[in-house]
Amino acid sequence: MDTSEDLAQFAIALTPEQGASGPLFHSRSTLDLMLSPSFSDQSVMIGTHHGFMSYDAVLPAVGHGGGTAGFTTDLAIIPSERFAVVVLTNTVGANEFTDKVLELLIGNSRDMVDAPPPGLPDAAHVAGNFVMLRRHECNVMEPLNFMLGTHLIVDALDENTIEVNFMGMSIIYQQVAPYIFRAISSDSPIARVAYEARIIMEDGEVVGMTMIGPFDLTVETFAQSIAALMINASMLGISLLFFLIMSVVVFIGFLRKRKEGLTAFTHLSNGLLLSGALIGLNYFLVLLRLGMAAPFISERMVIPHIWINYILVALAGILLIAALLISARHKVQAKRKVLFVLSIVFLAMLIFVLANWNFFIMM
Repeated sequence: MDTSEDLAQFAIALTPEQGASGPLFHSRSTLDLMLSPSFSDQSVMIGTHHGFMSYDAVLPAVGHGGGTAGFTTDLAIIPSERFAVVVLTNTVGANEFTDKVLELLIGNSRDMVDAPPPGLPDAAHVAGNFVMLRRHECNVMEPLNFMLGTHLIVDALDENTIEVNFMGMSIIYQQVAPYIFRAISSDSPIARVAYEARIIMEDGEVVGMTMIGPFDLTVETFAQSIAALMINASMLGISLLFFLIMSVVVFIGFLRKRKEGLTAFTHLSNGLLLSGALIGLNYFLVLLRLGMAAPFISERMVIPHIWINYILVALAGILLIAALLISARHKVQAKRKVLFVLSIVFLAMLIFVLANWNFFIMM
């Protein structure tokens, strides 16, 4: 495991005296290339520096940070000054502490942003909802994207100023060139990296946004919106409530009439009801497992539940077909038919939602 001393030695190796190559490379040009922007068009975006990110500071700085459950790290280097900052913490949610340390030692350039030149596009044109490309997609974790901070809202404050909101934090940007914005104020440590943003346009329409660091976004679709999430969640909740309540009612009825005997149709209808309840229970079990294991989740945690889902849906299909065949040959009580039809409707609703949430797809 790296220690602060290890990272300090690495920073020293990356900041040799002017003209010296240092211990990592034979040629100084290799070191200079490593610390130079990787992106070719610097008039458009500052970009990353061959694995390092451009950091907002008083002087040009690069660095890289990261973290996992209970740990946060950051390394910032100002090559021109042969100066570096190493911050390691072993506590949850230390990003703000890390940023405060960097603020004291390397500052930021927010007060140095130039006034907007005349003739820039109206910032109101770029307002809207965006989603990060670095997000869960096509797996059972996709509905959790809202809690993981992958959705951003951009509001126009005036013709040259926008506010980006996410996870209860915000960054205020000022337009410095057509559709290019620089951070001028923030309460988010993310601004240390995402201090420049560029709106991506195609045929005069906003299609995405790129921010310095690992932040590339596209315009939010309805399927990715909170409205779609709430609709699906409502359908899921209603269907699960139906299966829960009716399973209890049917079980009580079974205990009362078990001596009288039940028809084959009733058994099949009850089995269909139970299948729906088990599919819903299986979904919550996989969410519970993933939630308890986060962030150390793996495919093997999900695969058994996906197979169980396949089996339960196949079983429900068999029960449905068998019940329909029997109902076509024998008279069925009206209230049993109603319960059977409602079971089909809510089971279809449940499967539709879980299919939307990728509960039939292997991670």
